[in-house]
Amino acid sequence: MADPSTAVEISTINSQGSQKSPRTKRSRSPSPFSAVPQGPPFKKQMSTMPIKPWIKNEHLFKNIQEKLALYGLGPYDIPVLSDRWLPFNVQAKILTLTQNVLEEALFEFLYRIWPEVCVENGWEEMGEAELNELATAMIAGIQTHKDDIKGLIDYENSQISDSLSDLLEKIGQIRHCVVHRTKKIPVIIVEFMVRDASYITMYLKDIERTKIIDNLCRPIEPLSFNLQSRFGEKLPVKVERKLKKTSAEVDKIKVTLRVEEEIERLAQLQLEHIKAQDEGIY
Repeated sequence: MADPSTAVEISTINSQGSQKSPRTKRSRSPSPFSAVPQGPPFKKQMSTMPIKPWIKNEHLFKNIQEKLALYGLGPYDIPVLSDRWLPFNVQAKILTLTQNVLEEALFEFLYRIWPEVCVENGWEEMGEAELNELATAMIAGIQTHKDDIKGLIDYENSQISDSLSDLLEKIGQIRHCVVHRTKKIPVIIVEFMVRDASYITMYLKDIERTKIIDNLCRPIEPLSFNLQSRFGEKLPVKVERKLKKTSAEVDKIKVTLRVEEEIERLAQLQLEHIKAQDEGIY
């Protein structure tokens, strides 16, 4: 029978040996070749998106990525009068669906009009390309085939003030906000992002996807704090002006009703007078 003290010594030695030997320690490191856990990279080390080998328009892609921000709002980082935000799960659902619908619209247009662009970039199916990659390919296609797409893109829409290229340069920021979980985006900025996405689908004459994105944007517009952000101090003035206009319209209706009542009263008196004359004759 083994001596208990000897068993304790053996157990202690084995325990110390397992602690000293890194080879027996299970690592949670994302790297399969290292036993030392590695923390997430610093944000400043990820200032630009890496250029993937299948992106053919590298210079254009790099220029567009420099205007975006992995951790922030990039071109949408503008002063707003109200920084109220939506709950994160609501914001995430809105932006994720916007990203997905926009990726589908851009891929479908490229695959239908310029299939060679999809081939040279290695995109065989919907979902293989990211939003910022599709936007870059779209800009390159517009620059190369500007005269060939006049009938395919709606350049005459009076609702849109930004050019299609400008919108495509900005829209990759939606992808970054979704992927990197950007929090507390002012609701007015979320509306701007979704509205820009709808403008792109309008340019592409994609009616069905425009309706989908527009339905995402409509519930955001009437929020009280979004209206305050949109109009700021002008909002009470606009409301007061609207009330005055409505009050004036009501007054006009009242005057019209009084005039009609007076006309009806006179007509009734005239009718009674005619009846009295008839009775006197007979």
